[in-house]
Amino acid sequence: MIKTQSFYFQVGKSKQFISPYQANPFDNCYKSDCHPDAKCTATPTGYRCQCPETHRDLNPSKAGRDCVSYAGVNECERKEWNECDENARCIDEDYLYRCECIKPFVNAAPPGKLPGSVCHIDYCSDVNFCPPNATCQNGE
Repeated sequence: MIKTQSFYFQVGKSKQFISPYQANPFDNCYKSDCHPDAKCTATPTGYRCQCPETHRDLNPSKAGRDCVSYAGVNECERKEWNECDENARCIDEDYLYRCECIKPFVNAAPPGKLPGSVCHIDYCSDVNFCPPNATCQNGE
């Protein structure tokens, strides 16, 4: 391609011109099946699609093909849309949700996991099962 003027490139010696803002038909992403809101990244063997952080990927096994915006979506409506434990309350928030364990259960999610995604019963909350001079600690 030969640059002509300031905004267009001439294709070879033809009289055809393309804009640098026009989709490149030689790029692997040009005819991808990525969702329109997904980011397409060309790779040596094809392309990779990824939903933006503001979207949920409804089919992670075919990433970036079925992206749905979190805006206006209540993740708490359906169990498969959130990671809350069965003993937790799902609370919908803008673009996200959070989980709160319902008493007598307490958060037992490991580091890096969503709080409330694992809840265990709190044996120490109402009745102390421990002998005098001992500290009650919940186990698994």
